[in-house]
Amino acid sequence: MILLLSAITIGFIHSLSPAHWLPIVLLGKGRRWKPEGVAAASLVTGFSHIVVTSAIALLAVFLGEKILGTDLERFETYSGYGLIFFGVIYGGLAYWNHYRCHGHGHHGPDPKSEKSKRPIGFLIAVGLAPCVAILPLLIAAGLKGWASFTTSALAFSLGVFAALGFSTYAVSRGALKLDHPFLEHYGDVVTGVGVALTGLFVASI
Repeated sequence: MILLLSAITIGFIHSLSPAHWLPIVLLGKGRRWKPEGVAAASLVTGFSHIVVTSAIALLAVFLGEKILGTDLERFETYSGYGLIFFGVIYGGLAYWNHYRCHGHGHHGPDPKSEKSKRPIGFLIAVGLAPCVAILPLLIAAGLKGWASFTTSALAFSLGVFAALGFSTYAVSRGALKLDHPFLEHYGDVVTGVGVALTGLFVASI
């Protein structure tokens, strides 16, 4: 019970950090998604975040906590570098597409075809930074058996999904009221910069 309560608490508090939900909100704003759509998109990021974190914890259980104990934080650092790279490429391509255009009618996706153009890869990439704080708990649960690990991982997942869904929905409701030409034209560029800055933060802690 202590493991379960701790896992869901850590998952919720950890995922309330803007580094986890702000890129999703910015992306939703740039693509004119409804708050419900932004919240649904956050589930993709949350799933990616949970899978990466759980996989690292399982690896630590199999190889031994002593082997990976001093190197766990390196995973978060490397994932931060990956976010920086992804954010720069994403923002650069968005700026290049805008720079090549002589009109303004292309900005923002067509709401009718928005569903088929959702950048699943982007949402997955945002969630690739593992939650280092939960790793010791998942490792401890894993050492007690598969049942303990699975229930703890599920509790962590509930916390992550609840925090991301709540944050993205609540913030995007306010963000959708902001109508500024700069955000309309450069929303994807701002998103890329935001992700790169997120990666810089992750890599520096």
